[in-house]
This record gives sequence, structure tokens and C-alpha cells, in this order.
Amino acid sequence: MGELTKAISERVQHHFIVDEKQNADNQNRDDREKGESKYNTIAKQIQYNAKDYTIAYSQCEIIYYAQQKDRTHHGEVDKKTRDYADNVRKNQSANLSDMIALAAEHNLDLKLVDDPNYQPTEEDKVKGTNIVVYTKGEVDNQGKNTVGHYRLMLGDGTVIDVPSDNNNCGYAIIQKILKDRDIDKSVEDLRNDRAQNIEDNPQQFSKALRAQQWIENRYPQEANSLLIVGAGAPRDKKYFEEVRKDGLAVLEVLAGRYGDLDEQLRGRLGILEVNHIPPKTAYSGTPFKNIDERDMPTIVMFIEDHRRVTSTGRSKLSVQYHSIIKKHMQEGDMYSALKIELNDMLNIGTTRDSYADGVKKFINYVASTPVPNAPLNRDGKYTLITETQRLQLLDDLFKQINLL
Repeated sequence: MGELTKAISERVQHHFIVDEKQNADNQNRDDREKGESKYNTIAKQIQYNAKDYTIAYSQCEIIYYAQQKDRTHHGEVDKKTRDYADNVRKNQSANLSDMIALAAEHNLDLKLVDDPNYQPTEEDKVKGTNIVVYTKGEVDNQGKNTVGHYRLMLGDGTVIDVPSDNNNCGYAIIQKILKDRDIDKSVEDLRNDRAQNIEDNPQQFSKALRAQQWIENRYPQEANSLLIVGAGAPRDKKYFEEVRKDGLAVLEVLAGRYGDLDEQLRGRLGILEVNHIPPKTAYSGTPFKNIDERDMPTIVMFIEDHRRVTSTGRSKLSVQYHSIIKKHMQEGDMYSALKIELNDMLNIGTTRDSYADGVKKFINYVASTPVPNAPLNRDGKYTLITETQRLQLLDDLFKQINLL
């Protein structure tokens, strides 16, 4: 615990003693945004400092435990650990613990900074420290930080993007650093390395995961930035302006897994919405409750259309609508929940054909793609609907029947 205490002490000194106004970081941000006085009551200052201290403590726990190895035989790996390792192998974005653990595993001196103008210290230069610059994601229309982006600082201070696809941004950074040392590893190799490290050291990983979940539970809006979750660089806004002008037909993907669409359409905010169908709030307390948000099926919509669907908002009609969807899901009837949702979506466009292609692709997707942690369907598969239901759903929806 001595090293952890030392790490926390150093971080707290940086955050609270060096600051010339004696304010917490989040307090300074709030003051700038609200135009408030630089002078604050002691009570207010303590409140802000307490938040920053607890976040810093949890971040330091993550950093510390991500670098440790289990000292005793670990026994069976629990479900949370196994699921996390499985998601790492698949397509999960790297976060603070993943980057630190990968650096430790490959004996890399790594420093994560959030300032592209960071000036490497003499110690950085002597030690050959690899500086990774993290940029926070945009804030979505619910006030939540989206996934950010990692870039690499070269020896001359130039900050570069390392080409990557899907959610491989962090792993591509580590791959580039290793390649510069003549160590050839694929992104898949690095994902497997990280997953194996988790499974080999479940005791230490579980401690880091608890700290991570503490932040996720208490600061869900800021979790992606506080946990330094990074994926690929967002697309240029001009791309999405072209989509607005030419229509959704220009997009390569109109429906699919939320995690994939969220990554492919980064930079979409204010123009497009990746809409969960059924709503993500409908999953709790149903046989589908264990499905991770990033594995939920979604469809792409223009943001102005998304605001018009019945499930959006808190009106009396919206509340009643949600209760109907929830009831079907509690009964394990995903078919009926999707039928209502997709019919509603088809009806909000300027014509019924506006989202027809996306809806058809969505139906084909949910009938053909197994979803982790989903219950078995009637065919004994982990897809959300069966092939028979797929055909029936297409038939029902495109006959324009009244569903409610």
C-alpha cells in the first residue's frame, strides 16, 4: 500500500497545492463556464476538493493495481473478470487500466497527458518516456462525455494520429511504440496479451475494476473522460453535413451494435443519433437485463427525427409507451417490443419510406447476430428474434398495420 499512498500523495499535491487559486480542477472549470468569482467559501472549496480527491484516489488505485501481479494462486476467475477479458478480446476500447497494464507488461515507460502542448521534462527525455496525449470526447445531448481519442507525441513534440480502425486506438498506440523498438505485435496480439494478463491476475484486476466502477457509478456523465477511454479519431463535421444534405443512404451502416456504430460515427453529435431499439432503459428487470449497453441493437437517425419518436422525452404518452415496451420485455417477448418501436420509427419520417432501409437492416441484424448475455430464443440461439419472427416482422411492418 506504500506505493499506492505515494502515488496518491504526488497526484494530490499536483492537483491541490500547485494550483495558484487553491481551487479544485472541476471548480476552476465550473467558474470559467459560469463566470463566477475566483473567491469561494471554504464549504464550496471543500466540496470541490473532496470530489477531485476521491476521483484522484480511484484513478491512482486503477494505475497501481493495473501494474501488479497476483502473489498467490488465484483460483477460478469470476464472471465480471471473465466478461471484461472477453470484451477486451473482442472490440472494447482501451481505458486507463488497459493502457497502464499494457505498458507494464511490455516494460514501457508511458505517460498519459491531456494537453497537446505538454512539454516533456528532462526526466522524460532521459528515461525515453512515451507521451500519449488523450483528448476528451464530445459532450452528447444528454450531457455525457463520449469516448475520447489517444494520440502519440514524437520526440520533437509533434503529436500524431496513429491509424486504427474500430475501437483499436489505444492498442494501435502501443503497437506503434513497440514497432519502433523492433517488436512486431498485431492489435489482436495486444488484446490477447491484455485479456490474458487480466485472467492471470484476477485479484489485482478486481481491485482496479472496483475503483473503475466506483467512478462509473458516481460520475456516469464524466466516466469516459475520467477513465481515459479512447477509440479512433472522430470524423470531420463536414462528413456529417454531407450526410444531412444527401440523406442516410450515403452511410455504409444504418443499423447494428451500439458500440460499433458509436465508434464509426464519432463526431456525429448535433446531426445524427444512434438510437437504441428498444430503449436502453427498458432492459432492466427483464430477461435481457444482462446485455451490455454497447451490445444493444441500434439504428441511425437524424437527431431531429429522434426527438420526435414516442420513446423520447417524459410526456404522459412517452411514459405509457415505455411501460408497454417494458411489459413485453419482462415477458421475454422481444418480438412485440421491436414491432412497436420500429413501427413508431417508420411513422415519424416525412414519408413511411424515410427509414425503411434502416429498419430492414435492423431486423436482419437482430435475427442473425448473437448478443452476449442474451437469453436463449425459441430456436435455442442467442439472437434477439428467430428467423420466423424476422420474416413475420418484415411482413407486419411493411403492411402498415396499426400496432397500438
